[in-house]
Amino acid sequence: MRQRNFVAKHAQRSGAGKHKRKDKDMSYIGQEDWVHIDAHNQEVERLEEKVAELEQVIKDMQFDEAYLCADLIELRWRYSDYKDMYEELEELIKWCGPDTTHKALEMLNEKFPSKKGFDSWELTWLRP
Repeated sequence: MRQRNFVAKHAQRSGAGKHKRKDKDMSYIGQEDWVHIDAHNQEVERLEEKVAELEQVIKDMQFDEAYLCADLIELRWRYSDYKDMYEELEELIKWCGPDTTHKALEMLNEKFPSKKGFDSWELTWLRP
């Protein structure tokens, strides 16, 4: 019985049942750095994809902003009889930047081809 316990202890100490170790991403002296370079290139590709994704999100957000501004301008034009609503919509339109407002006017000119130009939308304060 004593012998059996000794064998069990010895088996545990000799490395029986060791787990597999993960490969290291770094190389050692005298080895080539291919593993490190591959990991770096994968990270660069991932970041480039992320940048492209974020640029697309920014373009989509700019389009959405211009679309909303176009809707505000159209509402202002349609409800010009109501003075209080007219003034509130004008204040909201002023919150949009000039570039956004110009894009919105281009959208409106495509939507309503008979009303071309700045004067037809009564945005005289927008002129540069």
